[in-house]
Amino acid sequence: RAANFVRGNVVVAANGISQDRLNGALNKYSSVIPAGKASAPASSAFVGGEVKVRTDLDGSSRLGLAFAVPAGDAGKAYSVLNALVSSKLAAQQLCCSAYIQSFSKGGLMGVEAATTQHLEAYVAELKNIATKCPDIEIIKQKLTLEHFLTLEGACSTSVLLNAHLRGQGPQSAGDMRGVTAAEVGPAA
Repeated sequence: RAANFVRGNVVVAANGISQDRLNGALNKYSSVIPAGKASAPASSAFVGGEVKVRTDLDGSSRLGLAFAVPAGDAGKAYSVLNALVSSKLAAQQLCCSAYIQSFSKGGLMGVEAATTQHLEAYVAELKNIATKCPDIEIIKQKLTLEHFLTLEGACSTSVLLNAHLRGQGPQSAGDMRGVTAAEVGPAA
């Protein structure tokens, strides 16, 4: 515990407090936390897995499919890809939910669906995008705007912590304007 509970490992995320008040509180109470450098977490590779849980869903089933994605700026193309696939699936009115989860050393991109046909539709959209990536400008603008609006809203603490976990600054973590179609196509 002594090696990990040091100032270098402390993350402070705040919402609804002025910068001056926050700095004052941090300066006042940081002396209680021992000095020390941040410890690097041991890296672990995603190797996949399977979990089966029996539950009553009134006779329906849910199926899932996920892929590992890289961390940091390299993962931004996957965020754009996920939003692009989500919009294509929504246009087809399919009962499935595409998602992306980012972590400090990578993440997962995938889909949860009600039928194998919906999973196949997800895979088909990935293949279509891999073959010929459509215009992504509107998707990039939408994701970037949503990110910046979230930084100003009630959920900003979550966004700040997620950016820190991914090793990125709060502004750059959700800024997708630099992502190109040449990056999104191969991500698919």
